[in-house]
Amino acid sequence: MEADLKALWQTVFGDSTAYIDLFFRHLYKQANAVTEQQDGRIVSALHLVETELFVEGDPRKAAYLCGAATLPEYRGQGIMGRLIERAKVQAKAGGAETIVLIPAQQSLFDYYARHGFLPLYQVEHKPYSLGDGGEEIRFSPATNPQLARKLYNETFQAKPYALCKSERIFTFIFEEAQLMGHQIDWIGSADQPVGYIIYAKSDPGRVRELVCPDGQRRAVLDAFMRRHGLTKAVVTEPGTGQKKGMILPLDGQTITAKTAYINVMLDG
Repeated sequence: MEADLKALWQTVFGDSTAYIDLFFRHLYKQANAVTEQQDGRIVSALHLVETELFVEGDPRKAAYLCGAATLPEYRGQGIMGRLIERAKVQAKAGGAETIVLIPAQQSLFDYYARHGFLPLYQVEHKPYSLGDGGEEIRFSPATNPQLARKLYNETFQAKPYALCKSERIFTFIFEEAQLMGHQIDWIGSADQPVGYIIYAKSDPGRVRELVCPDGQRRAVLDAFMRRHGLTKAVVTEPGTGQKKGMILPLDGQTITAKTAYINVMLDG
């Protein structure tokens, strides 16, 4: 089954064998793969990754839906819609209160909305210019995924909604960063960092994620830009720009928050 699912993923998404193997090594569970077989093979599938969602600081069991794929010749038959409905039942039976996802394309927001998903997470690629601050801040390569997870949870658990990533997810993130040419650095001392920053090795001015106390954010960015000889940087962060994530309540709860944090989870 795993080989068939990998082949389906590669056909539909065109990802490298290394990336696909990484996902299946850390995040795949056969019991959490929802599939459709026709003509003796798997023609459509999606995956439910077990996680939690902080709701006003309270961790709630959730499922992250990803890897939704159907072979081109089997599309237009409603197969994926049936899999999503099955996934709702399976996630709820497993104790999840919500399902979250990041549509691969903007056009898919309407598709998932028809299945009850609500937009929750928006991002903007916010430009920053080097300021006048001269605070010295140390940076060093991050090597401990679970320390990064602790810092992430401490930073975001007080937000109205934030995806609480598991140990497996953070291990995946660290290996994915290396595979995709990103660098993860600690902010502050290596033994007691206050946060971390993820950026493209080939273009340090493109920051994928910055996790640190809000009051230190500006000083960290200035120090980071000085370290890399930059006068400008673009940081991907929650905002009011591009729609990015969606949520489906499974327990009848009303979602009122317009912002959430779901960044750095299979979203490039």
